[in-house]
Amino acid sequence: MSRASRWSVFIGLLFSAFAALAQDTSTSLIWYYTAPNAVNAVAATDDVDGNGSPDVLAGSADNTVYCLQGFGANAGLVLWSYKTSGAILSLCTIGDLDGDGIADCLVGSADDSVYCLSAGATAQPRLLWKQNLSSDVVVVKSIDDVDGDAKQDCLAGTTLGKIVCLTGTGTTLWQGSASRAITSIETGPLIDADDKPDVFVASLDKFIYFLSGVGNGEGGRQLIMARYLSVEVTSVTSVPDVDGDGKDDCVLGAANGLIGWYSPVTSNELKGYYAQGRIHAVKRIDDINEDGFPDIIACSADNKVYALDGNDGSLIWSATFSDDVLTAVGLPDMNQDGKMDVVVTSADNRIVCLSGSGAKAGKELWSVVCSDDAVSLDVLPDVRNNGVSEVVAGGKDALVRLLEGNATILDVELSVFQANVRSDGVLLSWQTAAETRNLGFDVEFSIDGRVFERLTFIAGHGTTNLAHAYEYLHQGATAGKTYYRLKQIDSDGRVNYSPVLTVSLQAPERFLLTANYPNPFNNGTFLQYVLPEEGEVVFTLYNLRGEEVYQRRAGRQAAGSYILHWNGETTDGRQAGTGAYLYVVQWRDQRLSGKWTLVK
Repeated sequence: MSRASRWSVFIGLLFSAFAALAQDTSTSLIWYYTAPNAVNAVAATDDVDGNGSPDVLAGSADNTVYCLQGFGANAGLVLWSYKTSGAILSLCTIGDLDGDGIADCLVGSADDSVYCLSAGATAQPRLLWKQNLSSDVVVVKSIDDVDGDAKQDCLAGTTLGKIVCLTGTGTTLWQGSASRAITSIETGPLIDADDKPDVFVASLDKFIYFLSGVGNGEGGRQLIMARYLSVEVTSVTSVPDVDGDGKDDCVLGAANGLIGWYSPVTSNELKGYYAQGRIHAVKRIDDINEDGFPDIIACSADNKVYALDGNDGSLIWSATFSDDVLTAVGLPDMNQDGKMDVVVTSADNRIVCLSGSGAKAGKELWSVVCSDDAVSLDVLPDVRNNGVSEVVAGGKDALVRLLEGNATILDVELSVFQANVRSDGVLLSWQTAAETRNLGFDVEFSIDGRVFERLTFIAGHGTTNLAHAYEYLHQGATAGKTYYRLKQIDSDGRVNYSPVLTVSLQAPERFLLTANYPNPFNNGTFLQYVLPEEGEVVFTLYNLRGEEVYQRRAGRQAAGSYILHWNGETTDGRQAGTGAYLYVVQWRDQRLSGKWTLVK
């Protein structure tokens, strides 16, 4: 580089490769937000900023709750944030408590407290109330009015086994205790005679508890019934009456793989299905097998997700992954077969949409590879006005992602995206291998990596199978770090985002690999490397038998940082198979290596 200050470029991949413009059967990234730490909980909420679209709540291990714009000019940007004194462990919405017309927010924190926030702010939210529960609050749930004030109330569970019902104003209505952590709470079933919603509680103390929602229900009892299972109870949900007693029944998941149906009236087991590993979550979804009864999705440590008949407990379908299946959510009909579909997350760092019914029941419709586990999911009402709901996901990789619910073919294959600093500014250059309906690219920059501004628009080439090169010179870059990304725009208005490039004043001192992301992957992955000086660069990929699979000669490259994308194809254009691969990047006489895992 020619500049005396030796500006160079460091590239930060701030989100997973599905967000890059890689052509594959996948879902579109509508937007992403990068938190400072793991995102433990997400939830859809009302239209906070008044632009006609629902927004998103996210709780992070950086002790902060974020409200993010769901759709619009600033989609994915922070509308407000609220900091507690501990990591956010759980959150949910609760009905409008302060009369501003917007649902409010319940937050469970590792500072031992449950918070109720007025979510209708666009700057600093107002704390409506706070209660200290003496240990980490791992579960919060809203419950329909049980104290007669016409406002929703709150349930919270802690790591020390406390279960508390709080009114909408934060007053303790009742509390109980288990001997170990509360793992799951289900609100809403009607199991006593007071016509108020009641509560199912799962605990690691090996009990399932059936509680009166008002705390002094039929016969003045708070505890209606309890059942000891001799194994940790990890999750609970409810189904309509299956045993003919007129009361809603319970479905639970346990550490020994049991997915069990239980009566809250007698505590008897009604039905059961056994997986081969710990059940991480059981979720109730709308009817998928056309018997008129809601069904059950169970996520297991045996690397499977199970769809079970909610009425008789029989298996409808199952799907197998390469690691634990962690959580799930029902997604209103995505593939136009008239039935619910299912989105799950797995410990192989994937978010996967499965067909709920029909000829493709249990088959993958789309998937996303992350850099770490996604641990929380929710469904956002259709913000794209295409008749399909969206999926919001939060993960250990500190990302909140809003994903297009509908499966699509992403339209642009981006083979190169790089930045080099010159004496007259920062030169951004990128190359596409193919384009479909590509209107063009907004080139965006940011000084903090979160809030991006548009620099210019570069027209695309519509639909073409030919490679095309693009570049833009940013002459207004300032000292310090500057972040760049591409916003690719389809002719139908859909958008996809590239990885983020980070330009720094600090000069690289040596040849190094700075990211390998995502890994494992299924559709494509990126490798970023930094060159301290100009030199020839060759990338070679080998299978574990030492046979060359793919090679790319990048030629002479100036000092700076670069992103290399591999789409899973061999040098002769065939699809590489599932397995581990060794890559070697050679610059001059130096070689750096690493390993990728391709999962088909």
